[in-house]
Amino acid sequence: MANEFREITTTSWVKRIGSAFTGVILGIALFIGAFPVIFWNEGRSVERIRTLDEGRGLVHAISSDKVDPANEGRLVHFSGIATTRDILQDAIFGVQENALKLRRNVEMFQWEEKKSSRSSTNLGGSETRETTYTYEKIWSDKLINSSSFKQRDTHKNPASMPYRTETYTASTITLGGFTLSAPYIGQIEHYESYALSQRNHDAMENRFKKSFTLNGNEYFYGDPENPAIGALRITYDIISPTTVSVVGKQTGSAIQPYYTKNGAIQLLAMGMVGAETMFASAENENTLITWLVRAGACFMIWLGLIMVLRPIAVLGDVVPFIGSLLGVGVGLIATLSSLVLGFCAIAIAWIVYRPLIGGLLLVVAAVVFLGGVKMIRQRLQRV
Repeated sequence: MANEFREITTTSWVKRIGSAFTGVILGIALFIGAFPVIFWNEGRSVERIRTLDEGRGLVHAISSDKVDPANEGRLVHFSGIATTRDILQDAIFGVQENALKLRRNVEMFQWEEKKSSRSSTNLGGSETRETTYTYEKIWSDKLINSSSFKQRDTHKNPASMPYRTETYTASTITLGGFTLSAPYIGQIEHYESYALSQRNHDAMENRFKKSFTLNGNEYFYGDPENPAIGALRITYDIISPTTVSVVGKQTGSAIQPYYTKNGAIQLLAMGMVGAETMFASAENENTLITWLVRAGACFMIWLGLIMVLRPIAVLGDVVPFIGSLLGVGVGLIATLSSLVLGFCAIAIAWIVYRPLIGGLLLVVAAVVFLGGVKMIRQRLQRV
């Protein structure tokens, strides 16, 4: 069920000007802060590439059946079945299994507030904004703070969650004759749904005296057919003994991260996976992270420029048509500048590491700049 509440507010032109000039400070900070992020990211990316290149040339395939002292300190690769003798237990709800990991998932039925706004500029520069607040009941694994809701009196959530999502992890996991260190255990994430049984329910019921019921594959607190705010549902996921592949340093019978002069190698993949495939996957992951950070840094530059130039558009809003025109111009300038400056910063960073790639990026920046200037000129000629 969802319901709505609408609110209409009007902000004077003077207040808008003050807010716009205040935003200039934050805009400058975002603009300047983006460049250290770019240089750090490019350096991190190059170091990771060099680390993986070095590791690819050093890795040695071995068997997981037994530990060979001849491979002590070497970068090794092997596959095997990850097992443990540990019995993982959630004593609160009577669940225990021999598993690598066991995860309790807790969700509470709560109110969620969403808001959307649309605004219009009035003659004289004031702005009228209509904000719609929508309230809906949802299941969430996080506590939603309703004290900040616009209509908090009629949409009140519990102040706390009595139980939280929690993960139980085996302390010792082995592959044949080897023991995985913590960095590798942390990478095992192939969960499957755990089927709750009547046995689990009976153990839980003794503690809670029928407060929770077994509803299909979940424990339920409340009425499953008509849940009220504050109702709970609890499910479990499990990672049973499974085949994994690792690349790391053999230290005695342990597999630990291998440190090159540029960084660490600690690769794990689910299933029987060859070393070359694992290194290729790590390279793809590095490329994805690099581009995501680049996009984020360019967005920081764009947003910073928008905030710095916003007073110009607000000043022009005394006549709405002029303000809209200036707003379009500010957006085009910010977009073009963020792309060009972002490419230039990335290129300069790469010149330090790989001059050829850096030079090519500078050429791309020049092409983007010239193409953007041409597009803006054409846009202005149509106005």
